[in-house]
Amino acid sequence: MRTWILRLHWHFYGWNARTPGTLRHKNFVMWVVCNVLARLACVLLGVDMWLRKVLGIYPPALSGEGEVVVSFTSFPKRIGGVWMVVDSLMRQHVRPASVQLY
Repeated sequence: MRTWILRLHWHFYGWNARTPGTLRHKNFVMWVVCNVLARLACVLLGVDMWLRKVLGIYPPALSGEGEVVVSFTSFPKRIGGVWMVVDSLMRQHVRPASVQLY
């Protein structure tokens, strides 16, 4: 179920974001449809995650044993905000053994 929700969100959100602002001005109806379906997919994903947690089929949290390696990328325009990502990672319950920035 989660796969098709993510594909639905990816498709409509991506279609709307291909050329920002142009879909809204060229085809207003399609812009509304894309926004509604992308937001509906977000809500459905939240419901799916909630149901998995309630039914007990949600993946268990990490125990803290073993090595957790976090790897992420950035680019020069956003490098000034990378510290917030690393700070957030270090405040988690299970701290990563290493953080790799590319």
